[in-house]
Amino acid sequence: MTAGYAAARLSVLARPFDADLEQPAAARAERRLAECLALDPEHARAEALRSVLLQRERRLHESLLLEADPARLRELVLAVEVDGLDALRRRAGVGLLLVSLHYGPYSSLLWPALAKEGLSPLHSLIDLRLDPNLVLPDARLRELEEAGVVPPGSLERVDRGAGGPTTARGLAAVLAAGDATLVLPDAYFLPPGAPRSLAFPLGRRTLALPRGVEWLARRSGCAVAVAWIRPEGSGHRVVVRPAAGVDAALATLARDAVVADPAPWEGWLRDQPGF
Repeated sequence: MTAGYAAARLSVLARPFDADLEQPAAARAERRLAECLALDPEHARAEALRSVLLQRERRLHESLLLEADPARLRELVLAVEVDGLDALRRRAGVGLLLVSLHYGPYSSLLWPALAKEGLSPLHSLIDLRLDPNLVLPDARLRELEEAGVVPPGSLERVDRGAGGPTTARGLAAVLAAGDATLVLPDAYFLPPGAPRSLAFPLGRRTLALPRGVEWLARRSGCAVAVAWIRPEGSGHRVVVRPAAGVDAALATLARDAVVADPAPWEGWLRDQPGF
């Protein structure tokens, strides 16, 4: 897999930028990076170009999760260190809401790295309306379980788009019963000042997210923690930290993940009003 991965990564990264999608996305990212983080023009342009390349890598990694040899994936997942979870082992009857972000090409490693740590069952909230082609099929999940990539029964996917309020109430119920849930808010923002919105402070800007994650925490009475994955040396490390609430979790993610290393966050590239 090493030689094949290197060749695939090179082919993904070496091709010219797409004029219709990637070049406009890079221009948006450059403007937003300068505006939000007060980067000088040269620095903002460099981070914007990295952001486009890292999104290509994200697609490559997601494809590998769907298609790569499970034994190779198991080696990769087992090599991911998880820091801070031991201090957050759940008390009986108290669920754990892990709040994260779609943070570059590494987010596809986050849920299996957490699942292997004994967070079973781990419910993962997904929105099939965004990119259904990259959602793990049931047959592939069973294959990964059989190969020991993730423990059997360690992942239950929750389709945000299918059930509407019913899905949200069901997820609150499993949190109240003591299960763990991983939620990665997508970088689609509400208009500034929208009622019942959740603040996402990003450098000199404050963006507005839907309050669904905060509602889950309030409705279930669960504990809240922040989790993200970052590259470290030749591998990756997951960082898990307790948070006083969802607002505090988002502030930590913005400060310690996005502002600390801005290019991997895919939100810079999105074409949407208000940002």
